[in-house]
Amino acid sequence: MKHVIKKKYLSISFTLTSPLGIGSGESNTTDKDIIRNTAGNPYIPATSIAGVIRERLENNENSKDLVKRYLGDVDIKTGETLESGIIFYDGNITPGDYHVSIRDSVALDKYKTAETGAKFDMEVLEPGVKFTTCVEQTFYDGDDDYIEKIAEAFSSGIAFGGKTTRGYGEIRVDEMRQVVFDLRSVDELKQWLDFNPEKYDKWESVDVLEGMSKSSSITVHLKQRGGLSIRRYTTEPSENDVAQPDMEQLTAHGENGVEPVIPGTTWAGAIRHRMNEFGIDGEIESNLFGMVSGNEKKKSAIIFGESRLTGAKGKVISRNTIDRFTGGTKDAALFTEKTFYGGETDLVVSWSDAMDDNVIDALAATLTDLHYGFLAIGGETSIGRGLFEITKINGNSVGSDDVYQMIRGVLREVNR
Repeated sequence: MKHVIKKKYLSISFTLTSPLGIGSGESNTTDKDIIRNTAGNPYIPATSIAGVIRERLENNENSKDLVKRYLGDVDIKTGETLESGIIFYDGNITPGDYHVSIRDSVALDKYKTAETGAKFDMEVLEPGVKFTTCVEQTFYDGDDDYIEKIAEAFSSGIAFGGKTTRGYGEIRVDEMRQVVFDLRSVDELKQWLDFNPEKYDKWESVDVLEGMSKSSSITVHLKQRGGLSIRRYTTEPSENDVAQPDMEQLTAHGENGVEPVIPGTTWAGAIRHRMNEFGIDGEIESNLFGMVSGNEKKKSAIIFGESRLTGAKGKVISRNTIDRFTGGTKDAALFTEKTFYGGETDLVVSWSDAMDDNVIDALAATLTDLHYGFLAIGGETSIGRGLFEITKINGNSVGSDDVYQMIRGVLREVNR
């Protein structure tokens, strides 16, 4: 019979750096309401944390048997179960303000027309919120300290919830602390029996470890050349008798206040469509950008981050629909829109597996089109919205990806 010899706890504090969308299965407010605890606050369930960490460790471990040993396993064929020696706790919001907003999504065809049945909305927790979670390991004779692996996984750039390949659910680890109780000692056994992770004040600080990133990425620095129109329709009543715009550019609360944003879904849709025109189609396209067809699903191999515009100025514009025959305004066709001009932002694109030369060339050509204004982002592109120019590109390459060749090719075009 195995005997428990010690307990180790790892407390992790982290900040949400992009919107979080973990659904509750409810659809009272939107098609996908965010999960909340009994106090009404959003949280990250322990099951979600365990699943993300397990996937990361399985992708980075030399032996999946080690993951099964410490995180448990169930053999579907035989029904045999191996109990996990690791316990994950919920990620709870630390005291402070938070904002839950609604994101609209729609699938567009090649003419930028909404596809039938492809419109939905979802609640998201906006970034800047701080969370705290805890991980517990029970040690038996011969066990290794597997919590160190979990700490590395947390430091490697993980994301929680849905749409993680489109910039959602990203975190930044702020602090790690640990405590170990040797249960063979009577004094430490008594301390452990009284231990409460939320009230304990004798944690030992742990260095936030270097990540285990295995991905290549590029960061494209962009400057606006016109307005931006990724719409959010106003449904709130007027505030202080001041009329609200009928529609406005999507914004989000963050560490720097309220800023206009370009979701990763918008970047993915625009870049996917243009790369498709450059010959990236069929199975290559499905493998790269993911797909859903009936019961068949494939996760995207390329990740697009959410972009936030800095330095942009908001402007409310009133517009009307003109009768093409009379040249006069149409009745009841006046509307106002809030858009943003003069901002700068970064587009971050990353991928884990090596890309072949055709994909690299198509991505480089797409970025070149973006710089010259042949590829616009968002709506109202026929009146000059969504145009950007590239000011700089940085990148890192892992494995055989020729990222730097792609960057040099784009820069040659940009600097002509």
